[in-house]
Amino acid sequence: MTFTKPIIPRTGASSLARAVEMATPQSLVHIKHTISLQQYKYFLLFFDEMCLLMDSGIEPDENGFHSIRMDKITEKIGYTPNKKELWNDLVKLKNETIAVNYLMKDGQPIKYGAGYISEWGISNSFVKFKFPTFFVEVAKKFKEQRRLFLLLNWEIFNSFSGKYEAILYKLCKDYQNSGGKRTPQFTIESYKEYIGVSQDEYKVFKDLNKFCISKPIQKINESEISDIKITLQAVKTGKFITSFYFLIESKKQQVLPIENDPADD
Repeated sequence: MTFTKPIIPRTGASSLARAVEMATPQSLVHIKHTISLQQYKYFLLFFDEMCLLMDSGIEPDENGFHSIRMDKITEKIGYTPNKKELWNDLVKLKNETIAVNYLMKDGQPIKYGAGYISEWGISNSFVKFKFPTFFVEVAKKFKEQRRLFLLLNWEIFNSFSGKYEAILYKLCKDYQNSGGKRTPQFTIESYKEYIGVSQDEYKVFKDLNKFCISKPIQKINESEISDIKITLQAVKTGKFITSFYFLIESKKQQVLPIENDPADD
């Protein structure tokens, strides 16, 4: 899948709004989610932290590492991570290969492979991390070309405990924030690949639909904190569903996420 429509940024965001919204590049929308939800959350937190540090003019240390405070991780995920479990999650992020198709400066396409992170270090008070070259270049564009980025409300994303509803929420918000009312069309095979499900799993569509589509949609739509409503739009070839996409509507939240204003700290 490809997506070339430019991102339309929100404007006039207050310091409070920025505290609960993170920037994620459109280039990362189509990463295959073969990692766990918790590992994906760490990846997004670390990437967002690198973007914020670069945007503030804070350079990495002499060895190329950026750092995020442990208390900030605790604040964002809602609990203090166990260091052994955190270590194992970062091992997984380093070892898991992602492949991204993008255009080089001369316009030539290239398929780039790397881990989600390349190096890390953990202490009692902070985590040091280093990203592969591709992600560093994307982070630089956050500072130079804000229109290439979109906003994700972290508090809503983090409220989902299931991997599939969190991934589906983020996918739909990515396209809604770029001005869209629907996602691209998935084949059954491409959707499995996107959410990190083996092609051997859920061989019957009704099973895939039950566990990886309908239940996640129900959780998103019934969530008091969610700000969107999602509808599955199936496409049939004869009697069989062969592909589908998701329609996206804004929804009034029944419960609003609350963050402390940095000015109050």
